[in-house]
This record gives sequence, C-alpha cells and structure tokens, in this order.
Amino acid sequence: MIELDGEIYLVEIKWWNKPLDTGEVSPHLVRVFSRHCARGLLISYSGFTAPAFTICKEALARTQAGGRYRNEYEIYFFGKPLRDSTAPADPYVLHVLETCK
Repeated sequence: MIELDGEIYLVEIKWWNKPLDTGEVSPHLVRVFSRHCARGLLISYSGFTAPAFTICKEALARTQAGGRYRNEYEIYFFGKPLRDSTAPADPYVLHVLETCK
C-alpha cells in the first residue's frame, strides 16, 4: 500500500513468466473495490491476457466518475453502452477519452 497525492493505492507487482489471466487479476479487483477509499495498481512483468485486460476495462467502465460518464466509458472501451440507457453520450467526453490514448 502506498499513498500518492493524498490517495491510497493497493499495489501488487507480479514477476511471473506468463501473462496474468482473470484468475490472478480478479482478486486484486475485489480487494480494491471492497475499499471505497482506495485505488489499485497491478503491475505485471509478463503482461496480461486479453480476457484479464477485458475484465479490468469493464471494472473501470462500471466505476468511473460514480457512473456519471458510464455511457461514455462503455462506448470508448466497448464501442457501445453495455446496457439500455436513455441518457445520450456526451460528445466532448468521448473526444477527451479519444485524445488520452
């Protein structure tokens, strides 16, 4: 655990010889999301599998800005909202996300 800019981060570093899969990523996500006041950082020497990367993107999309920009994050990460929504996506937020790549 570290404190950076006044925020608490739960940090894990894996020096494995193969990419981390969902089974290795999921426990870290649970630890982070079960502590509302903490953020998480998972570093992998060998990278991540596509499914592990996908569940991290989904977790991020579901939690960003307390749901305020959920549609925009889902469109950015998945190309469409993951659920039915009557709220239109904010084109400015989509533009900001695109420029942060």
